[in-house]
Amino acid sequence: MSAYDFERSFEIAKIGCPNGYCFPNAVRALRNRQRFVKHTVDLRGAKYIEGCVEIDQGIIIQHGWIELENGTILDPTLAAIDCGKIERRYFPLARYSRQELIGKRLNAFPIAMVELAQQQTALSRGEI
Repeated sequence: MSAYDFERSFEIAKIGCPNGYCFPNAVRALRNRQRFVKHTVDLRGAKYIEGCVEIDQGIIIQHGWIELENGTILDPTLAAIDCGKIERRYFPLARYSRQELIGKRLNAFPIAMVELAQQQTALSRGEI
């Protein structure tokens, strides 16, 4: 399982990551990656991820986050509402590079909407 890095996620959250907008929050952070180099957050080679996250035992939601090349999870949306590090289970479905996001408007996310709904249903039923 990949590790969630609260400290670096919180650094990214400082740009303004409103709750309920996880997909555009992650995309915006990845697109503006140069802003974070001076804040110990290096997003070069990072991917935008669409999938599901278990926010509480048995409560699974569709979600978007960033994953570094080494598998570390950066989740600015949840870091913005957490008071500290809370371990969660992440279930990635689709990965996109920064280049693959070029030309896509923020309101176009999530890209894999139908597949996310299917994944969420399967996870909630314990089928995955």
